[in-house]
Amino acid sequence: MDPYADSLAFGQRLQLLRTRRGLTRDQLGGLVGRSGSWVKGVETGRLKTPKLDVVLALAEVLRIRDLSDLTGDQSLHVDLFVGPGHPRLAAVKEAVDAYPVATDQEAPLTGHIRARLASAWSARHSAANHREAIGGLLPELIRDAQLAVRQADTGPARRRAQAVLSEIYSLAQFFVAYQPDAALLWRVAERGLIAAQESEDPHAIGVAAWLTTQAHRDAAHFDAADAVNLETLRYLERLLEDATGGRVQESGPPAACV
Repeated sequence: MDPYADSLAFGQRLQLLRTRRGLTRDQLGGLVGRSGSWVKGVETGRLKTPKLDVVLALAEVLRIRDLSDLTGDQSLHVDLFVGPGHPRLAAVKEAVDAYPVATDQEAPLTGHIRARLASAWSARHSAANHREAIGGLLPELIRDAQLAVRQADTGPARRRAQAVLSEIYSLAQFFVAYQPDAALLWRVAERGLIAAQESEDPHAIGVAAWLTTQAHRDAAHFDAADAVNLETLRYLERLLEDATGGRVQESGPPAACV
């Protein structure tokens, strides 16, 4: 069955789109403030179609481009990627596009930036209005991490700064992914992947590649998504024999955040 073509009930469409996104019922429910049993009830038809605000929240998590793909109402096509965007979009875009070549400002310590990044990820997962929360934090995080990369005076210090910058771009991708600026999304994804490669940090590379794969999938570039995914897996698998358990994941998206 294809939710984009076949005549399906809302719950059936929800289940198929959730499965394609790789989310469990508990994960999807948690991301919209509901339980896994609630998701099951909607999918099986035991519960009625939720109200519009919840439908829109589901569409955002599932990255639905047209609301009719989820609702099945072909008489109501609503492009979810149009409009002025979030009020903080302009500030985030300005920070992404700016490159501080010369400045008298001293970059914060990389460890300090990473601690702020961890707090931003926490806000992303827990704040009631997470886009407002991270949209307010991202511009300064991006600028400080860019400065840290440019002012690093040793190779290891530069790689650590690149890793933090990459993970900040990963957080930024969650902010811009549902905004009416596709070009900005691709700049963020590509710069995150480049910074991760420069860092040589497996965690940063894995997160950036995962999000780049998601961006390709959202754009229906499935061959490109598979290529990025498989190439990254080949790279990371070579490192498993020397792995020591890794660091505690203080930042970056868990599996549920798509």
